[in-house]
Order: sequence, then C-alpha cells, then structure tokens
Amino acid sequence: MSNQLLKVFVITLLLGIMMVIPASATERIVVQELFTNTRCHSSYQADLLCDTLYEEHSDQMVLIRYHTGFPDDEDPFYNYIPEELEVKIAYYMVGFLPQTAFDGELGENTWWLWEDMLLERFGVPADLEINLGGYYLVEERTGVLDIDIIATGPIPDGNLRLHAVAFRDSAYYEDYYGLNWHNKTVFDFLPNASGKPLSIDEGDTLTYHRAFSLPTFIPKRYTGFAVFVQDQDTKEVLQGQKIYLRNFQDAEADVDMTLPPGDYIIPPEGGTVTWQGYVKNRTEMTRDFNVWTVVEFPDGEREETLKSWEVHMEPLESQKYVEISQYVPGHAPAGDYKFYSYIGTYPDIAYAWDMFEFQKAEEPARAVGSVPESITTFNAYPNPFNATTQISFQLAEPGNVQIDIFNIRGQRIANLMNGFQNSGNISVVWSGMTNQEQEASSGIYFCKIKANNKIAVKKLVLQK
Repeated sequence: MSNQLLKVFVITLLLGIMMVIPASATERIVVQELFTNTRCHSSYQADLLCDTLYEEHSDQMVLIRYHTGFPDDEDPFYNYIPEELEVKIAYYMVGFLPQTAFDGELGENTWWLWEDMLLERFGVPADLEINLGGYYLVEERTGVLDIDIIATGPIPDGNLRLHAVAFRDSAYYEDYYGLNWHNKTVFDFLPNASGKPLSIDEGDTLTYHRAFSLPTFIPKRYTGFAVFVQDQDTKEVLQGQKIYLRNFQDAEADVDMTLPPGDYIIPPEGGTVTWQGYVKNRTEMTRDFNVWTVVEFPDGEREETLKSWEVHMEPLESQKYVEISQYVPGHAPAGDYKFYSYIGTYPDIAYAWDMFEFQKAEEPARAVGSVPESITTFNAYPNPFNATTQISFQLAEPGNVQIDIFNIRGQRIANLMNGFQNSGNISVVWSGMTNQEQEASSGIYFCKIKANNKIAVKKLVLQK
C-alpha cells in the first residue's frame, strides 16, 4: 500500500471513530444508594468497600446510606425516619442485605463486583447538570437548600422525580461488628422519600428551594445533602450532585412576612393582599441590603413585583414594616398563588427568603380567563413572544370592542383598540410598546378584551 493510500485510510478511520464517539457536555455524577444495617455482617464488609470506593471517586459520585429495620430493628439510623425509609425499601424491593443501586440499577449481593458497576456507569453521558447552594441560620438551625437543574441535552420522556436527602458523616455508634463510625447516613428526606415530579426539556433551567431544620444532635460540619433526578418507572438516575452544609453561606440577614390569621382569598373582581414585614441584620456591621419580591402564578410562572428596594441597617438591627400590600387585579387568573420575599444583594445573592400563599377566587358564573359566548377562539400567537404577538378572536355580534394590556400590578400600559367593530374575525398586533411609546420589559402581561359587556383575559409572556 502506498504512503498516500495509507494516509487516506488512516484519516478515514479516524474520522469514522470520531463520528461514533458520543459527546457529552456534562460530567456524570453517579449516585450510589446503599441499604445497610448495623447488625449485618455482610453489610459491615460492604460498608467498608463503599467507603473505599467513595474515597477514590468522591469527585465523580454521591454515596448515601439507607439503614433498614432488618435484621435489627433497633438500628438507631433506621429509627431516625423509619416510615420514609420503608418507602425506599419498598421502591427497590430490597429483601436482603447488603444491597445497593448505582444510578437506580440494583447490584447483586456479590458486593465485591460493585466497583465494576460504578466504573461502567461513569462512561454513560449525562444531559442534566445540577448546581447546589443555600443558606443557613445558625441560631435557629434552619436553612434552605437551593437547587438549579439545567438540561444540557435532550431529555427522554418519562416520569421524572426530583429527590433530595440530608445525610450525616462521622456518626459514632458501636455496632455489632465493630464499625463504629458511620458516614453518608440519611436522616431526612426533603420533602419526602417519593420525590417531587418535574418536567424539563433541553435548554430549560429549573430552580427549587428545600427548607430544612437540623436536629440538635447532628453537627453542622458533618451534614450534607444529596440531590438526584430519577425516572420513577425505569428507576434510572439521570444525574446527581452533593453539597455539605459547611459550604453554605451563613445568613447575614433575615426576612419574614406575616399575614393576618385565616385563609387569604382575593375576590373575583380583584383586591389587595396585606401583610407585615420584618427584616434583620445578623451581622455586627452597618450594612445595606436589597429586598425584592416575586409572585408565582397558578401555572408556575414567576414574575418580580419589586425588583430592588434598598434597606440601610445598623449592626444587629431589626426593622418592622406594617401594612405592606400587593394589589391583585380582577383579570388575574383564578387559582393558588405564592408570594416570595428575598433579602440579600440583588439579584445574585439571597441570604434568606420567606413565602406566603393566597388564593384568587373564580367568577361565580365562569372562571376568570374563560371565554364568554360573544368572544370565541381568543388566541395570541406567538406566546411567549420577543417582538410582536398577534391577538385574534371571533366576535359573535357587532358592538364596541376595547382591547387593553395590563402588567401584573394591574396597571393598564397599552390600549390596542377602542371602538365599534362588526362581527367576525378581529385581530390586532401588540409590538410590546406602551401608551408612552416605551418598550415594555420582559415579563408577564394580561390582554383584556371587553365586548358587548363581556370580558375575556389571556396571559402574555414577553421574553427579550
């Protein structure tokens, strides 16, 4: 074979190899869930092995231990949360010990072969990235675990669940076989062992907050959290991550909101939510903090209502604010709302947050946002939009038509139509401009159509 032909052959071979190697922009963090018990000799041997594996691969894996009630139901780590642990035992149908799962795939009881399963799983590409953070209130021994999930590639359809657990290291207990120090032992599920359903597509970022409290017998420096996304049906874990409480930021400030007693229900025509607010500087220095608020709509969309309010505070000072209010317009959709308040450095650092819930009631005759008979096929396309959206509907009978755009504070920012229209198809374009010829900022808006004393409302999302 000539040198030239050899070069062509080698280049072709290399290109072929390059084409079949899968590319993954995200490193996989393998999750190992180990079922164990302090009075099982085989579990003792497996525990030692798993500690060794973790020491060798700690940057690429998460290890968590679920203690079972067999063979010894006096196992103190099982008795932290026996009901929740039984949910996990039933989910994996664990009937013998030791037993483990690597990214949801159960291993055999030949625990000396588990390392091969772990190494094999490292080579599987991941299309999710999980980032963790949070804050901790030292005096109250409470805090919040912040979770960001980013879809870096295509996510297969499935019954996905988000799982979060709290575990502890260096727990001293003299077990039957002499393993006295116990690590990665789960003592709480956030919020439960069944996890929270989630749906995510390529390019999406989801954010979750998990509140927790630390028992007095568990030291902060040995507390950690493990988070993973799992297909509930196939049991495959798509990605995992861990963080230790010692890497959290001790909260330098606190915020609290208090509603009057009882259920808070806004009437269909709209109304005002009123509460008392408290902020506290937890440092011994004079500080300037930012406070901002976010409303979460019934469909899960979130929008800032107060972007940044500066608070100047003396060392350890607390400030109280009475009769703070948020107007909820009548055209806002009916359903359950969540209202968040944050304190920190806007928008990147939140030292603390608080949340309350309220409800917007439905119209007696029809749900807010439904289409009356005189206005049909009410649509906006595209929606969400980044430049213009076309609003169209069918008018059943001639009459005066008024089309307005409102922001989430209930302020009318644009009028698109106000006059007599014949029956038939009506359409108008909103270019994202206000009545003052200013560009509306990204966010949630409401298009309100009033025709022949009938009203229809549709939510619009402007994304720039």
